[in-house]
Amino acid sequence: MHDALAMLLGSLAWSVIFVPLFILWWLPGHREKQALKAAARRREEQLRRHFPGRAA
Repeated sequence: MHDALAMLLGSLAWSVIFVPLFILWWLPGHREKQALKAAARRREEQLRRHFPGRAA
């Protein structure tokens, strides 16, 4: 019983440490991808405005 409790507490401690670290590592790249997508969308809109007959 004590072993199971110790394993549970240990895994909880590891998750408390590593989940925020993973989020901090993952978020900047994810935001960068979103920014790139938004920039591409803006560029596409500008092209549509400049060339209304052309399907972008």
